[in-house]
Amino acid sequence: MTPEEAQKEFLEYDWSKSTLWQQYYNNLYPTPSASQLTTFKRKWFKKNVNPNLEIQLKEHNYNKYQEESKFSSFNSQAKSNESKLLLSTGYKQWMILSLSISLLISSIIPILNFLPIIRGSKFTYLLVRISSLFYILGLGSHLYDISIKPIKLLSIDFWQKILIEESFHSLISVVAYFGLIYSFPMIFFIPAITSLFIVSKYQPIVNNIQIINIFDLANKNKNKLYQRKAYFEVFVVGIYIFFAVLTRRISIVYISIYWSLIRLKYPIDPFVQYAFRVANSQINGFMKSYSNYIPGFIPRSYNWVSSNKVN
Repeated sequence: MTPEEAQKEFLEYDWSKSTLWQQYYNNLYPTPSASQLTTFKRKWFKKNVNPNLEIQLKEHNYNKYQEESKFSSFNSQAKSNESKLLLSTGYKQWMILSLSISLLISSIIPILNFLPIIRGSKFTYLLVRISSLFYILGLGSHLYDISIKPIKLLSIDFWQKILIEESFHSLISVVAYFGLIYSFPMIFFIPAITSLFIVSKYQPIVNNIQIINIFDLANKNKNKLYQRKAYFEVFVVGIYIFFAVLTRRISIVYISIYWSLIRLKYPIDPFVQYAFRVANSQINGFMKSYSNYIPGFIPRSYNWVSSNKVN
C-alpha cells in the first residue's frame, strides 16, 4: 500500500469505534491540544493500523491534506461535535464540580472531627453524606466518560476496562466503607487522591491559574501520592478496622470487606504490591531479631498467610 492510500485510510478511519485508540487517548497526559491531537493520531495509526502512513506530511501535500481532512471528517464529526461540546460543558463540568466539592468537604471533615463540639454531631454526618454523594456522582461520571460507548453492562470488554480503573476502586471504597467514615473520616483520603488526578486531567476545562499550579505540583509527585495512598489503604485502614472490631465499635463484616478490596487491587496495583513487600520485609526482620522471644507457631502462621494473601 502506498503512502497516499494509507493517508486515505487514515482520513476515513472511524476513531469512535476503536477501543485501542480510546484507551490510548484516555491515558495521555497532559491532554493534547487540538493541534497536537492529529500528530498523536497519526503516530498511533502508523503503529497499530497501517505502517505505511507518513507521520509528518510533506509540505506540498499539506494544503491538500487540510482540504481532504475537512471533507472526509465532516460526516463523522458533524454529528458528534455538538454532542462533544455538550459533554464538555455538561457532564464533564458536572464531574469536575462534584469531585471538587467532595475534595473540599472531605478535607474539612477531619479537622472538624477534632473539635469536641462538632465531633459526632448531625452537622458532621451531613457533611459526610454530602461528600460521599458527590464522590459517587463524580467518580461515576468519570467511569462513564472513559467507558466504551455504547455501554454494555453484560460485555466482558466493558468490565475488563472498568475493573482496572482506579476511579472504580475508589468508588467501591466510598460505598463499602460508608459506615466507617463517620468515625474515621480519614478514609476519604482514598477517593480524594484519585479525584485530584482525575480533575487535573481535565485542566483545559479549568481556567484558574492557581488551581492549575496545584495540579501541576500534584502531578510532579504523583507516584509518591499514590504510594502513600496504598500505605494508607493497606496499613492505616487495616489497623483501624482490626482494633475497631476488637473493641466492638464496628461489625466484623468490615474485615471481610477490607480484605476483599485489598485482594481485588493487589494483582493490578503496583503501589499496593510494594506496600505489602515493605510490610513483609519489616515483619520478617522483626521476627528474626526477636526469634528467641516469639513462639514458633507465629512465624509459621504468618508465612502461611502471606503466601496465600492473593490466592
